[in-house]
Amino acid sequence: MSLWALLGVAALLSLERLCYVWIWRAPKAFRAVCDRPAVAYIGAPVDAVQKLFYGFKVIQGAVFVGWCCVYGHGSLWPLSGGAWSLGLGGTLLVVGQILNVSVFYRLGSVGVFTAINSGMRCLKNDISLV
Repeated sequence: MSLWALLGVAALLSLERLCYVWIWRAPKAFRAVCDRPAVAYIGAPVDAVQKLFYGFKVIQGAVFVGWCCVYGHGSLWPLSGGAWSLGLGGTLLVVGQILNVSVFYRLGSVGVFTAINSGMRCLKNDISLV
């Protein structure tokens, strides 16, 4: 992979963190952007964060698949590695997804997609996020 491709991928992946830092540090500014007509059709700020989350997951998935194709010489399946390493990698992927789902289950979408300093309450468990 060339240096430019690596920098491009790093820039794409950093957009998520930069966006979340902005939402965390300036929730009023984020709400103001969400109130604009071009963005308001998405819904409340929580809905906008949810859409951003899914968009960033698409970017992450595309980068992962691209990385596997580049270093797998056009194949998504690993060129080397025994059953043990493939089983361990698969197990870790499943465990990670179980953890992701459990966070959504326990907090609900408002709890997951709300900045802590926005003053909203998690409706599923009535947990204060302030």
